[in-house]
Amino acid sequence: DDGLLMNPLGFTKLDNIARLYPEYGIVAAGTNNCGNPNQRFKTEDALREEPLKVAFICVYIPRTTIEKVGYMDERFVDYGYDDDDYCLRVRRAGLKIGIYDGCKINHLALPSKFRSDGKVDIRPNQARFREKWGKDAVEYEE
Repeated sequence: DDGLLMNPLGFTKLDNIARLYPEYGIVAAGTNNCGNPNQRFKTEDALREEPLKVAFICVYIPRTTIEKVGYMDERFVDYGYDDDDYCLRVRRAGLKIGIYDGCKINHLALPSKFRSDGKVDIRPNQARFREKWGKDAVEYEE
């Protein structure tokens, strides 16, 4: 709801690259604004492996991933950590996480509740994440 596709056929390209590399359980679009600096676009048309996590601004999750890992955890009802949780589950399932710069998303062009009023509280979901993952959550967040 707060990202704008920057290139023609970007979503089709995201789908195509995910099909070419089935070892990737999540393929995220490159973006110009997110918490993970690795997710900012860097190339014209390359798939880059991300060792930890991606923000779910625009991601492709193949059906095979959903069949192996399951759906997103509905306990994450507030803002944040739903994507962190899913990325951790994907990696634990032996799949890779990638960033594909052939699909670029402008994450600054449209209004965002999170960026605009600054009143979004991530602490409830952070607590859920830490409760769920225990020691692994601390290592993951560092």
